[in-house]
Amino acid sequence: MTYPRTRIAPPFICEACTVRTQLGSELEKKGQHLGLLMLERMRLIDQANAWSRGTHQNYQALLGKLTRFEQAYGLILLQPTSLAHPPQHPSIGVMWAQQHYLLRTPSVGHSQSEERVRFGTARALRSAASQYYLWDFQLAHPERSIRDPRTRKMYLVEGVSPTDALGYGLMATGMARRVGDHSKPPIALTLKQVQWGVEHLEQRWMACKMPEAYRETAAAAVTHLLGWLGWLRSAELFSLKWEDVTVTRPASGPRIGLPLGVGAIELRLLPETKSNRTKVADIVISYLCASGLAPGLWLERLRRLWVHATPGDYIIRGRTGTRWTSNYYRRNHLYKWLRQQRAEGDPFLQAFTDAPGNRLEDKYYSFGTYRRGGRSTSTKRNNGTKKATSDEVYEHGRWTKRMSKENMPTRYNEFELADRINLTLLCM
Repeated sequence: MTYPRTRIAPPFICEACTVRTQLGSELEKKGQHLGLLMLERMRLIDQANAWSRGTHQNYQALLGKLTRFEQAYGLILLQPTSLAHPPQHPSIGVMWAQQHYLLRTPSVGHSQSEERVRFGTARALRSAASQYYLWDFQLAHPERSIRDPRTRKMYLVEGVSPTDALGYGLMATGMARRVGDHSKPPIALTLKQVQWGVEHLEQRWMACKMPEAYRETAAAAVTHLLGWLGWLRSAELFSLKWEDVTVTRPASGPRIGLPLGVGAIELRLLPETKSNRTKVADIVISYLCASGLAPGLWLERLRRLWVHATPGDYIIRGRTGTRWTSNYYRRNHLYKWLRQQRAEGDPFLQAFTDAPGNRLEDKYYSFGTYRRGGRSTSTKRNNGTKKATSDEVYEHGRWTKRMSKENMPTRYNEFELADRINLTLLCM
């Protein structure tokens, strides 16, 4: 690069001249190959090339202003560091090696024969040296070494948590590769299985005799339907209290901006689970869905059973007031339904047996089976339902919690209540 003629030389150019002179003198004294001097000159030129020609030109006028200010007021603003000897650091040697590698000609059989080695090829030397020093630092300074997980750069800091240290991170990464880090999600429920469960619960409801049986049946139905339609995590669902739920009957739909005959269930999640930045409820579910599911009906049934319930009481709870867990619900309800469906000839469930690893408990091992099933069903047509759009799925699913990771156009979306209810009203 040919530097423009300027009144003031940038500090790094002054440093380059000083270093080049001193380095050449030392090399000559030691009788070493002067090729290193050429590599050093190439290094300095490439460092200067990190800025564009326009940047060098534009800053000259500003540097002139700083110099005149120095002269006018007797201050020192631009003071280059004095170099008693050429810079001595392993990075300089690695840069020389990369410059030298860039001068090589590819082998005859190479696809780029008779051309110079490309920068992408020579850059591998830097990566190799980085891996060497990464390993060295985590051994020599385990209490100070850390690597940024986003940029993958390595730093030495004053203090770091033992579990955040570079060595610990390398061990965890190696352990994941050795033992595997590919979790297998639970099998998704199907709409047919969910509808079978609702019909089964309706029959149980009609046969109930005692209040405890009514409450157990209604709580199971609310868990079943809200988990399917709301795509809720188990902690979110079983943490809901009556004060977090607003039910609007279909006859009152126009009161909240919905068509007559369309009701809604609005759920407000706990603060630690919120990811929606709009002012409306976190989750909106239709009172009655296109597939015939009626979550609003079961919620009202359950509310009437708890006559003395307070707004702060959990919605899904047992006789003693203890809220349910995913494990309790799956073992006392879901697995029993699936076994009965399998006995009735459900073709999808015939593949599962009572052998360890292939049991229903092993395949539907978490409440995520509802979230995955509801998400999958909404994207296809089933029994009169329509297919949800990608924006509707994204809005209802609450996938993103960090705004920095969210697509910018999506961030500006703010669906109205009538738009948000469409997914469960028409697609599920």
